Amino acid sequence: MITTIKLTHDDYKQAVKFAMKLWYIGKPKGDWRSTGTQRDIGKYITDHSIGKLGEISFARFLEINWRVGAELDFNIHPGQSSIDQRRFSRDRLQWH
Repeated sequence: MITTIKLTHDDYKQAVKFAMKLWYIGKPKGDWRSTGTQRDIGKYITDHSIGKLGEISFARFLEINWRVGAELDFNIHPGQSSIDQRRFSRDRLQWH
């Protein structure tokens, strides 16, 4: 089983771009799960970028080890606090 997943420069760019869109669209800035405080732009973008990189890594892990595809969502959905994956498939060539 492959446990080390390599991320590309483009993966990092995509994650940071997504986090910046979240910040500027006006999504909630609080970090209510761990500190209960408001986050500044640096902490917010770091937190969301790391989260999205984790999703990318996990999707690749599923693909490499079990041929399960995960379609990640990089769109911003007004009124929705978060969205992670859009679809999963056992056969990466056929989405259900």
